[in-house]
Amino acid sequence: MPDIRMVCLANSRKLKARCIAGIDLDTGKWIRPVFAGGGALSYNHIRNQHGNETQVLDVVEISVTDYVPLSFQPENYNIAPNTTWIKQGEMTFADLEGYLCNPDDICKECIFFDTSSDRRNSSDFNDLNDF
Repeated sequence: MPDIRMVCLANSRKLKARCIAGIDLDTGKWIRPVFAGGGALSYNHIRNQHGNETQVLDVVEISVTDYVPLSFQPENYNIAPNTTWIKQGEMTFADLEGYLCNPDDICKECIFFDTSSDRRNSSDFNDLNDF
């Protein structure tokens, strides 16, 4: 599987590990690099060639082995073991304009535009297999 170039848009803690997500710059689709079929990443997994942790707006090249979608996380890709993420640069918020959904579009990936709560109901995801 070819390497993925991603702009990091999320870097959060998950049970003493990290959850990283962003947009594949070649396809414009969301990607979530995972360890072993859906597991959170360690701090060592997300360090770049300079030894720094991947930050939001970093553009990184990531070696992945396969696409491992889950019904509630269809953007998952397993990272290749024992590889280093390559930081290729950084984006600004203005650089992201062409990659973001329009909140007026009917787009499941645009659930992030709903600011009424920081939680989603399971019914929000009932038809995820439809796209």
